[in-house]
Amino acid sequence: MKLSTQLKLISIILTTVLVSPALADTDPASKQQRAERWQSMTAEQKAVVEARHEKFKKMSPQQQQRLKDRHEKFKNMPEEQRQKMRQKWKNMTPEQREKRGNMSRD
Repeated sequence: MKLSTQLKLISIILTTVLVSPALADTDPASKQQRAERWQSMTAEQKAVVEARHEKFKKMSPQQQQRLKDRHEKFKNMPEEQRQKMRQKWKNMTPEQREKRGNMSRD
């Protein structure tokens, strides 16, 4: 997969993966981990997560499904490849991230 395609994928995944119940694991251990992660967040971090969740809820069912599919694809990538994508994402400006996110919705 091309790096630009990978970046598009990660931009969508990182937008909602923290909060979407549709993308979350349903086993009790995962729920507990998410609850602990939520409790450890600052108010600012929680606000960001809540905004991302609202954005996800406003997506069409097709967009939500595409996001779920991309998330699954990302999870199944080799760890080295995911780490490379995460690092590239961290090095982007917010404007670059937004542009990647918009491009991935095309």
